[in-house]
Amino acid sequence: MKKLIPMSIFIFSWVLSSCSPTPISKDRENYLGQWKSQSGFLIEIKANGTANIMQKISRTESDFENLCIRVGPPIIKDLNVNFINDSTLEVLKPTLYGKVYKISKAPFRDQDNFKMILNNVELTKQWSIGLTNALQATRTIFVRIETDWHSFADSIVFHYSLMRTLERNRYPHIEYIF
Repeated sequence: MKKLIPMSIFIFSWVLSSCSPTPISKDRENYLGQWKSQSGFLIEIKANGTANIMQKISRTESDFENLCIRVGPPIIKDLNVNFINDSTLEVLKPTLYGKVYKISKAPFRDQDNFKMILNNVELTKQWSIGLTNALQATRTIFVRIETDWHSFADSIVFHYSLMRTLERNRYPHIEYIF
């Protein structure tokens, strides 16, 4: 009986700690945002350590087995996000369901997009056009480019082209000559 008390305290504290999300650390900021597969699976990872998943794809899609939580509803909100190590991402709703993803390739820049590969499925970062989101996106991209490629010139050129693209999306009726 005396051995059961410490074990039960440990299990109880583990269950309580798994219920609250842990904010995403600075070295994992490049995972933040909405990521979408070609089949339509969408995961949004937030800075507070939670994620939302929209898994409205057919069970016959190959991505369904690799990405979707089989027992979960089509839209799952406020899943806890845990990076178990550099190659494993876990999302879970304590005591209900969860999924462990193998990070096949961490977020990387592919031409004008950021992509990552989870469970051998390519996900592309989705950009919002709202002003606050656009400023946050350009700050994230600027920092990411500067730290990854250590090229100030590349970051300025990419920042300028992104702002031009956002401006064209905001005012599509204006004809641009540059």
